[in-house]
Amino acid sequence: MASIHPQRLMMERFTYALREQGFLDRTFDNLTNLHQNENPLAIFCGHAEPNLTQILPYLQPSTLNFGRVLNVIEQVKGNAISVGGRRVAIACAALQERCRAYDCEGANDAYRKVLWEYYILRDCFHHILQLFLHFLQPWRFLPC
Repeated sequence: MASIHPQRLMMERFTYALREQGFLDRTFDNLTNLHQNENPLAIFCGHAEPNLTQILPYLQPSTLNFGRVLNVIEQVKGNAISVGGRRVAIACAALQERCRAYDCEGANDAYRKVLWEYYILRDCFHHILQLFLHFLQPWRFLPC
């Protein structure tokens, strides 16, 4: 029986724990099997963070624009789903609900939850990317 490289085992346990905690879904597993020049996890981080920053002014009472928030958060949610970011996608859906209800306070609370979940996922992706970079695959990575 072939033994599993210790770093690969560590990676598998880490991603399993993230799935068990609801941070990732099975979509993520498909991404780790891809061999391409650009990393989808780094691309997600590169797009999500500027989009999330763009939302904040639209949730201020003086510049409130639920329609714009809905447009931007739909992109973030779709991108989160495409990389298996389950909890980010759920938080985005909650923000969409608050915006559709024209609930400014609730939308701001939901926005903070989206940010919280995003930063946790970004940090997890960073650790995953570092493991791949140093130990597991010749996949070209850009840090999140």
